[in-house]
Amino acid sequence: MNTVDPNLPLKPSEPKNVTVIGAGLAGLSASVTLARRGFSVTLIEKNAYLGGKIGAWPVRLSSGETQFVEHGFHAFFRHYHNLNAFLDSLGLRKNFRAIEDYAILGLKGQSFSFNGVAKTPLLNLLSMAKTGVYRFRDVFFHPKLVGLLAMLRFDPGKTFQRFDQLSYQDWADRLGLPPSMRLMFNSFSRAFFATPDRMSTAELLKSFHSFFLSHDGGLIYDYPTRDYQNTFLAPLQKELEKFRVKVLLSTPVEKIQKSPGGWQVLGRDYAYVVLAADAAASKRLLEASEGLEQADLLTRVSGLKASQGYAVLRLWTDRKLDAQLPGFVITEHRDVLDSVTFYHQIEETSRQWSQKTGGGIYELHCYALPDHLTSEAEI
Repeated sequence: MNTVDPNLPLKPSEPKNVTVIGAGLAGLSASVTLARRGFSVTLIEKNAYLGGKIGAWPVRLSSGETQFVEHGFHAFFRHYHNLNAFLDSLGLRKNFRAIEDYAILGLKGQSFSFNGVAKTPLLNLLSMAKTGVYRFRDVFFHPKLVGLLAMLRFDPGKTFQRFDQLSYQDWADRLGLPPSMRLMFNSFSRAFFATPDRMSTAELLKSFHSFFLSHDGGLIYDYPTRDYQNTFLAPLQKELEKFRVKVLLSTPVEKIQKSPGGWQVLGRDYAYVVLAADAAASKRLLEASEGLEQADLLTRVSGLKASQGYAVLRLWTDRKLDAQLPGFVITEHRDVLDSVTFYHQIEETSRQWSQKTGGGIYELHCYALPDHLTSEAEI
């Protein structure tokens, strides 16, 4: 990771141009931040829309109405400090609201609610016992579960050295995790776009440390009450225009090339390149590029593995089907279903549509698709 040098100036002493490849949240925040600091920025995106995972595009319903859909529901946790600070600099969290509960539904009718769990680290682990996820006697009188202490001993170097080559599924089998505890961690694993057999135990421990033990924000998160087009993309587009960022959509980049003054992308020279694509696209791009043969970056990126694919299905129904549930629930994995979002409960545009028609809007989300499912029809 880069180390911040506070002695360096925030702005260049003379004009510098930079290109940002990838217009997801990382690329958008990099473009806005660099443009605010005086760089001449070109933002390049292969898709026809901005936003990546928070991208939105219009769909026309059978009724003739047009609504925006996205890649799936996103939770904005309180400990996303850098992201939240960036969103606040644009005033984008003004219409955010806290989810009423963080709930997991089991296939056998179990329901685990994390509303009311203590927020203070360590106390939150003790407090979780009342949710039913674990029982004290399971932990204190089960010899193998002493291995759970690894969660309290996370160290960036030692934890990865010991656990990175061990899948979470194998680790859970070794410890003999009780079914309810395994359900929680299975859901946690899949939320990071990996099935338990492909999830690094070190990554799971790192994420558990980040979400449970590194802050006092708790598991309750915030979410936007308007569609992503109006919440994020339109204001971000306006900010890009304000600082004269040049945006190239539907423009794939196949390679970059080292040049005397920096880098060449799509036939134009830039002093700097910010690569904000996903792991698979970054790997392909760098391996096809010239002048990187000796670069440590190429070696590190070549070792990255892409996550499993995900799928989202949004349904508009002629009646409401929901029970008394929060606007978003995690489900015990069954085939390809990991979560359900009740959009008519949480988003204003969807709520208005529901009130007008009497119907509901539901989003089914699979975080990690099985390898044998390769087409939309199969999914």
